[in-house]
Amino acid sequence: MENRLVPAARDIAAGYHTGNPVEFIRMSAAEDYIQQARGMAAGNSIINAIHLYGKAMREAPDIVAYKNEFIRYLQPKNLRIISGTLKTLMTECLADPATDWSRAGSAWQSLMLADPAFKPFPKLVKIKKYSAFAKKISSIEKTALFENPYFLYGIARTTVPNIAFERFLTFLRRYLLERRETTSLPPALAYVLARYCHRTEYVFFATDEEKKILDSLQQTERDQVLLACYRTIADANLVKQPSPSWIDLAKEQAAAGERIEQERRSIAPLTPIDDAISLLVQSQYEKYPYPAWDAAAPHVVSEQERAAAGKPGAQILNAGCGTGKEAIELALTYPDAQVLAVDLSTASLAYGQAKAREYGLKNIAFRQADILQIGKAGMTFDFIASSGVLHHMASPYDGWAALKSVLNPDGLMRVALYSKPARREINEARKAIARKGYDAGDDSIRNFRQNIQKLLKRRSWKNIAEFYDYYFLNECCDLLFHVQELQFTPLMIAEHLQKLGLSFEGFYLPAKTKMLYAKRFAHDPGQRDLNNWDKFEQKYPDTFRNMYVFWCKNA
Repeated sequence: MENRLVPAARDIAAGYHTGNPVEFIRMSAAEDYIQQARGMAAGNSIINAIHLYGKAMREAPDIVAYKNEFIRYLQPKNLRIISGTLKTLMTECLADPATDWSRAGSAWQSLMLADPAFKPFPKLVKIKKYSAFAKKISSIEKTALFENPYFLYGIARTTVPNIAFERFLTFLRRYLLERRETTSLPPALAYVLARYCHRTEYVFFATDEEKKILDSLQQTERDQVLLACYRTIADANLVKQPSPSWIDLAKEQAAAGERIEQERRSIAPLTPIDDAISLLVQSQYEKYPYPAWDAAAPHVVSEQERAAAGKPGAQILNAGCGTGKEAIELALTYPDAQVLAVDLSTASLAYGQAKAREYGLKNIAFRQADILQIGKAGMTFDFIASSGVLHHMASPYDGWAALKSVLNPDGLMRVALYSKPARREINEARKAIARKGYDAGDDSIRNFRQNIQKLLKRRSWKNIAEFYDYYFLNECCDLLFHVQELQFTPLMIAEHLQKLGLSFEGFYLPAKTKMLYAKRFAHDPGQRDLNNWDKFEQKYPDTFRNMYVFWCKNA
């Protein structure tokens, strides 16, 4: 991959050692701006932080690490700022394919809701009936919104975890299909929508009327792009005399599928897989690889983690790597380490291996393995990351014990587990799914999502709709239809750690949560008392809706 993903400090050193003083000064200035931006961000001075991030990116436009840090800063923001500078910076970042926009969709949309330049977008996303939507959009087809680069790049690159926005795109897709002969909306709109739908694994519900039209589409480029909004391109050669836009889209979809199958055949087994639950879970992830992602970026989670994983020659295990995003982030963040990424699913591993090749990584290997038997590999590790894996085992304790057996005496482990209090609405949904007889099939998942507001209380479905995974087909299967799921509390974590002989090293949480805990439990400055955290979660049950993420090490 040509895009620059290395940390800035390494680039500064490179400018110095090559004897290029102009490059050295430029990179040093950029790093100074980044440090100032971080200070402003910490002080919640949003306008100044944005201005300084922009200066850094102007000084070093080829350093993707700066752009990704800027995007991560924006992720949780509701951008009610009308700023040409912000819009320009975000558009430039969206245009760079190496940037990671996977979790920044809400920030992207919030700017359009606030800025009058994106009129009539705020009104369109509020429309709840297709007939009203079609009537409205037919009268404004020539508005500048539909050709705005910020709008188009955003649909192509990011995902918005919001029911109203999904409804807007679902209606837009139907409108483009039904009015394909007469609409004056720009063709680019169908292309970016096809990318959005493919990225979310075609999770949108389609009416019977739409399905009938799909069966009648012709082998023209216009019709095939619309078909790509509903299903993956099967044959890129159907379109005669294709445009560059079609060639790119078809390459992304059809060629990507072929590449994954090729990679899949090369995945070597590291351990046997014979546990009954492991085989059941493997079957799910072979059908629904998890998670969906496009871009990864280096990201230091904590200094304690850097000390374990960042030392020269460090051995890192990503246990249950899925489609490889976490593993690749580790390989990018710690280039002097060697990462072993293991998973049950060859479909997931193949995606990760293909992306690793795309990034040109040499310090990562993907192998098929069952965590329960990882000890048979005859290896030990300085750092182990296992995110959202142990709770899908028949006995999380046994899986955790297997990981501990391959952790070096002074090693560190990062674990992520489901919270029982935070998944109360998920449990309600799973009961409704069982009661109504929905299965874990594509159409069944789409139908349940279409009917969720009728099946669950308003509070429950609105809570579920706030989960990022709800907006992807494979991820929704993982969220609501999983074949095996156990949930934890802080006291259960404490019990497991004690039995395993591991010490709790703290949760990974936002600063606001840590401050709230500090006020309530001032006598625990290290914030490592899991009894206190249990009390805290009882008062604030959504604290760990993104899982308990924590570190532990040998006691």
